[in-house]
Amino acid sequence: MNSKKIILVVLCTLFASSLYAQKLSMGFLYPAGGQVGATVEVEAGGLNINKAVKVLFSHPDIKGEIVPIEDEEEDGKKGRRRRRGRLTDQSSPQLADRVKIRVTIGEGVPCGLYDLRLQGPKGVSNMLPFEVASFPNVLETRKYSSPTNPNVVGKLPAVLCGYVSPGGVDHFKFSGKKGETIVASVKARQ
Repeated sequence: MNSKKIILVVLCTLFASSLYAQKLSMGFLYPAGGQVGATVEVEAGGLNINKAVKVLFSHPDIKGEIVPIEDEEEDGKKGRRRRRGRLTDQSSPQLADRVKIRVTIGEGVPCGLYDLRLQGPKGVSNMLPFEVASFPNVLETRKYSSPTNPNVVGKLPAVLCGYVSPGGVDHFKFSGKKGETIVASVKARQ
């Protein structure tokens, strides 16, 4: 093989690896949905997502915008942060980047699952499902809840949203009346 071919192969390999290294990859959304007609703030975690410039949905009446994150160290770019610090057995470098998204769901959007993707300067991320429901979200307020110290639900019906780390358990407390039937449908990330 002559030197020109070798240089061309090396340049192509470097270019391809550069594109791959910049790929946006989402690992989670929290909460992973919202109520019809509502605006919700969603946190996405993943790899290289702090480079996102646009939010894409599979329904035209669901709009998303990247908003500033104020509660942790920012990397100097509006609405993006990279968590820094020591990794533990419960964390992953594939979830190191965080982006906050303000999602506005139109009044006419049917309940169901829709695709959410992030667009960056060099491409589009993988898809994560975003669920539109007819009931409001109730987010966990305690990171470490227990039967004696549960997350309190104000009113049912509602969508109870928790973020369970490996080995963790979420506890929610709500009111009920004698003879009343309460039906729960449980969904988790697959």
